[in-house]
Amino acid sequence: QGMDSAYDDDSMLDSHFALANDINARGTSGWNENEDGSFAGFDPIGAAEGDFFRQFSGSLDGRGHSITGLFVGAARDTAGLFAATEGAEIRNLSLTGLRITAGSMAGGVVADAVATELDNVHTSGRVAVVSDFGSAVVGGVVGWMSGGTITDSSARTAVRVDNPGGEGSSTDAGGFAGIVSSGSTIARSFSTGNVTVVSTGVFGVDANVGGFVGDLGGLIRDAYSSGTVRFDQTGSDSLSGGASVGGFAGTHDVIEPGTMIRTAAHGAVIANGAGLEINVGGHTGANNGTILDSYADGAVTASSEATQNVGGLVGLTDGGTITNTYATGAVRTSGDAETRAGGLIGLNGDEDGTSTTVTASFYDPVRTGRAPNGLANYGQAVSTAIFHDTTAFLALAGAQGWDFARVWAPGDSGA
Repeated sequence: QGMDSAYDDDSMLDSHFALANDINARGTSGWNENEDGSFAGFDPIGAAEGDFFRQFSGSLDGRGHSITGLFVGAARDTAGLFAATEGAEIRNLSLTGLRITAGSMAGGVVADAVATELDNVHTSGRVAVVSDFGSAVVGGVVGWMSGGTITDSSARTAVRVDNPGGEGSSTDAGGFAGIVSSGSTIARSFSTGNVTVVSTGVFGVDANVGGFVGDLGGLIRDAYSSGTVRFDQTGSDSLSGGASVGGFAGTHDVIEPGTMIRTAAHGAVIANGAGLEINVGGHTGANNGTILDSYADGAVTASSEATQNVGGLVGLTDGGTITNTYATGAVRTSGDAETRAGGLIGLNGDEDGTSTTVTASFYDPVRTGRAPNGLANYGQAVSTAIFHDTTAFLALAGAQGWDFARVWAPGDSGA
């Protein structure tokens, strides 16, 4: 049950639809019974299963209406209202009370979105991937975004991945999007749901986990996230792979450097790496792109028996630029292996000597719990008193290029 257009008939995949009323979709929890008596639920529009792709290329205008209680069970590799889209347009739609689970890729609206335009689209509920082995990509609005734009949208959606790990296993999870590839743009959007990734395998996993986006190679501007981000690796003390975990972005893509402009991370970040190498930041786990006019104020807690890089803003950065940023959240670490931790940045630079230029960026050494390390491009320590004194901070940051007329809104004294 569903639109049933994926496998049997693709004649409607390029059609144009509009909602005339709200839709109560709670009954989908009893659709499409499996052999074991469970239910597969709604059959997503389009298909992306293995090598089989049929993308929706038409349009859907919700006209301000909502679809409530949509259920998609765990029987499918790819799940969402839409499994796959290409060149589609989706607008003015709310999906509330979602219950979506997939085996590999899931998104609240679209699992696999290629050159797709979304505007004024909102989700709430739960989106999850339960993977037997291999890759897991999940986001509150889209799973994997390849090109296209998303504007004025939100995700109030709990996102979760359970991945047993293994050689070659990967996870990309974000409160709004799992992966945002080069050529994609998201603007004026936010996510508030918690993001949780649990990896249980003895071989580890390559994971990118963020409050807004897991892996970013595109552009995000005017966006924020506020949910708690948690990564837990269980099992062996000696694992392959690694994890990059951030309050806003997991990885600011090291292959296709992306850009984040006017972004904020408010949620706590918690990473337990066991024996896995981890990069953990209040805003971004690992960065080599552009971060401009952005900040993080959530606490960061990291633990691993392998190398860890942990920062109030960024855990590891090895390229690009960081300009006009700050961090104020507590930075806490534990573990017996090498740990680089800082109020703004954990480690700046890689084995090849590539590093990031950091300009007009600040952290509070008292609230972060991290004293200056005396090195260049790790940010400037600023006292709590100056952070709390609006006039003093405006003078300090304004002299270094912050734009308080068009970008930054001065807060009240004591903020």
